[in-house]
Amino acid sequence: MKFYQIPVIFFDKLFWFHSIFGILLTKNKPKNLPKIELTNSIDKQYQVVINPFKAKVLDVKNRNVKISFLSKIYGKLMVFACKYSFFGARVLAKIPFVKYPTTEIAIKAFQKLYPTNLEQRTLCLPRMLFVIATSKTFKNKGVGFIGVFLPSRKMHAWIIENNSNPDPYDDTWICYQPVVAITKKP
Repeated sequence: MKFYQIPVIFFDKLFWFHSIFGILLTKNKPKNLPKIELTNSIDKQYQVVINPFKAKVLDVKNRNVKISFLSKIYGKLMVFACKYSFFGARVLAKIPFVKYPTTEIAIKAFQKLYPTNLEQRTLCLPRMLFVIATSKTFKNKGVGFIGVFLPSRKMHAWIIENNSNPDPYDDTWICYQPVVAITKKP
């Protein structure tokens, strides 16, 4: 996984994401602002995040997704790793045990493991890393984002793929300012 920093300035403070420890850092606004360097494909998805009205709306398809025993174990390991170590979760996301044909199906599988709305709102990071690791289409078409809701510093993780959010139930991402973009491309 490759991390692209997108520093945010809010009330003369610079906020950025520490990609090893998974924390939001802050310091006084520097005189020279850091330059944001995004690839063309990431910039297209970033524009959807900045302008959510440009996002395509996906139909909610009730596909019956089968979850293998290995997929259940992998999902539960991802939640455990995210709870205790962001670095451990990053390492685990590099070892996909299962593969789903699309990002939407990978998200549905994770939602089937943790079906309640509260779990889905609090497990956004493990869901994003699970999908990055298990989706066949993410590598070519998707970008994961971690954003911050300032001034509260509350964070949220989501995916944009093909100019849309493949999770039709995730509607909170439009309130967050991205601080890092994550791709699977080297």
